[in-house]
Formats: sequence, C-alpha cells, structure tokens
Amino acid sequence: MASTTSAAGKGGMTIDLTGCVAHTGGDIANVLNPEGEDLIITQCVLYSTHASTGAANLNVGIGTANEHDQTELFSAIDAAAAAAGNAYNGYASAAAKGALVVWPAAQYLLVNASADTSGFTGRIHVKYIHA
Repeated sequence: MASTTSAAGKGGMTIDLTGCVAHTGGDIANVLNPEGEDLIITQCVLYSTHASTGAANLNVGIGTANEHDQTELFSAIDAAAAAAGNAYNGYASAAAKGALVVWPAAQYLLVNASADTSGFTGRIHVKYIHA
C-alpha cells in the first residue's frame, strides 16, 4: 500500500490511489492527519483514472490506523464501474443533518475495499479547514 500526498498544510491534499488484491483495513490508503490537529473536511472528491478489473466496492472514512469499513465520506463506490474520468463527490456532511466530518488529529483517512480492486487507480482530493 503506497499512498502519495501533496499540498498538506495548505487546506487540502491529494492522495493517489492504487487498487490491490488484499482487502484489509486501510488497504488502498491509510493517511495520517497531516496537520496534527482536528480538521473539518469541507469537500472530498474521488476521481477514477482506471476502473478495477476486480468486483469490489470502495469505502472512504476516518478512523484509527488499518481500520476497515469506515464510510463517513464514501460508501460502496463500485470500483469496477468507476471508469476513467468519473468523479464522485463525497458526503462531507454526515447524513442529512448537515454535520461535517471531523478528522481528529491522531486519526487516518482510510480507503478500503470489499474485495479485489486490482487495476483501479485514482485520486482523492480533500479540502479542509482547521477546527
């Protein structure tokens, strides 16, 4: 699992994603909060550059290292149907209440899969403000 980040400390970051055979906690991305303090996520966009050859769903959320099935930002995005050039807007608000997702200082942004996501590539763009 290799995740590349850029522009940390500037109110946003980009995380490069590469699918894999394994599907355990944080298998596609497992990125520690880059600021070391609570952040409020104002926008999260998943952009697919290549669809998965495996049949799997992607979940994206906030949790402890290697946690599985966090879904605060995305739940069950079909990795095989996520053809190149498709973009998905994350929840940024928890349910219909309008509450924004908070990324605690010592927690991780996690991208997990339900099964094999071989062939999938993409990026997650995250915008945030300091709490």
